[in-house]
Amino acid sequence: MTTPMSQTAASPATMPDATTPKVHLRVLIISGQYHVYSFEPETTVGRVKELIWSMWPSEWTAPAQPTAPSRLKVLYSGRVLADDSTLLSNSLPVSASNENPTVVHLSVRSFSINEAEGTNLNP
Repeated sequence: MTTPMSQTAASPATMPDATTPKVHLRVLIISGQYHVYSFEPETTVGRVKELIWSMWPSEWTAPAQPTAPSRLKVLYSGRVLADDSTLLSNSLPVSASNENPTVVHLSVRSFSINEAEGTNLNP
């Protein structure tokens, strides 16, 4: 299992005070590995996917890093979160501490439906 590590969506030059409330996410992948990230509540799900994709943990090899953030889906409470929605609008809790992060699941599509269209599944 991956050791939790905190990340932030803010750049170092604009990083707010460590006690500023954030949405802390424990991102789980299918292998059971996880990584903890912290984001501003107004961050969109699409941006979260971009940041997770760009900081893909090297120990996450199954599944491997997809070719683009668009191949990722974030699931919370049985729902796929829309890319243009914010973490706050999805009712993800905000707190000053990452001691009890909210669990979300990350689904990785290994191929696109368009790529598979040309494939004959019945040889």
